[in-house]
Order: sequence, then C-alpha cells, then structure tokens
Amino acid sequence: MKQVSLLCLLIICLSHGQVNAQCGNALVEKAASQSGADAVYLREFKVKFDGSERGKAIPVAKFPVLLSKNTTYRFNVCSAEEFEGKVILQLYLKDKLIGSTFDTQTSTDLQHFDFTCKKAATYEVVMSFNEGKPGCAVGILSLITAQTPEPEDEELDILYAAADNPVMIYDDENEYAKIEVSIDNGTVTRVEGINYIIRPDESGTATLTIRVLNRKGELKEFKQKKFAVLMLP
Repeated sequence: MKQVSLLCLLIICLSHGQVNAQCGNALVEKAASQSGADAVYLREFKVKFDGSERGKAIPVAKFPVLLSKNTTYRFNVCSAEEFEGKVILQLYLKDKLIGSTFDTQTSTDLQHFDFTCKKAATYEVVMSFNEGKPGCAVGILSLITAQTPEPEDEELDILYAAADNPVMIYDDENEYAKIEVSIDNGTVTRVEGINYIIRPDESGTATLTIRVLNRKGELKEFKQKKFAVLMLP
C-alpha cells in the first residue's frame, strides 16, 4: 500500500504503483494554480465592487496579514473576465508601499510580485480596480519554498487505463471536510466516504486535482498529484 502526503491531504493508492461561477471558487482555483510550482498556498483575498460613482473615491478592500522575518512570499491576482475592472494588489507596511502587482512607471500589469520579509510585522493588503471600474477578483498569498530539481527518473505512482483504480482521499485535519476532485485523463468517482475510483481513458499520465473547502465553502487547500498511466497486459 502506497501513501503519499500532500501537506494536510493524504492520498492512499490502493492500486499498484457564491457570487457567480467565474467569480467564486473557480476563480480562486485559477488564481491558486497560477501561483507557481514553487509556491505553497497560504490564504486568499476576495474582492468585488460594482464600480465607483462619479466624483467619489475609488473603493478599496483592506486585509491585514502577519508576515514572518526571513521568509519569501508571493502575491498574485486573477480578475474575472466578465468584468471590466482589472484588479491591483498592493502591500503596505503602515503608510509605506512595499510591493504592487501594477508598475505605475511603465503602466504594466504585472499580476504578481515576490516579497522577502525583513521585519516580522502586520502588513496590509490593499486591493482595488483600475479607474474604479466594476470588477471581481482574487488575490493569493503564497509561501515560496526552496526549489529542488526533480530527478529525471522520478518514479510516479501507477494507475491502469480502462480499469478501476481504487484510492482513498481525505483531509487528515478534518474528516468531515468537503473535498472536490477531478482528473485530466478519464474520470474520478466517489464511491463512499473517503473511497474513490479513478478510471483513466488512455496510457500516459493523469493529474488528479484536489480542492478542500472550509465551512464557508471557500478554498482551504489546492493540491495536484501526477500519476503514470499504463495499459493492462
């Protein structure tokens, strides 16, 4: 029996080897997936504005964040495509601007920035939309880990194509957590409790995506697990 640990998620392989749809959890998942392979999800920031009225200040959303010394963080954003406004995320320490997803000198939308914290303190994330236009967006705070090159001959856990591969998927911190799973090759079906069946369509690889939601229905964890898929003799 193989056991693979994904932070608070555990996958045990038994085989060998709501605003709207675009402005809800799907947008959080998209933003989290764009954080980068070296980024570990910490928390999200959601913001939605109907637009500013003429003559009034552009509305902003503020979120306090406690950052640790000698730690590198990444902030990235993703705006819902059906809204006109494009989000800008800025990080402040008191009144000092530390970083921004928008470069005012070149008028470039960077969509992300990294920050190496030199002073442990409570910082402030400020989010707004360009020119106060209506918009919906998500910001993601991630921890940047040291990148270790993966060996070329890394052995992947095995699934078999056109066959039922039983797996167990659960959150080891909360046995009643709501878990959503999907796969890019074939289907994954929940049988009962923590028991699932993965049935790949073809040989090659299959990436299993796991989303754990908290009680409010917000994304708590986003993880992916890659498998090798073989044909049965």
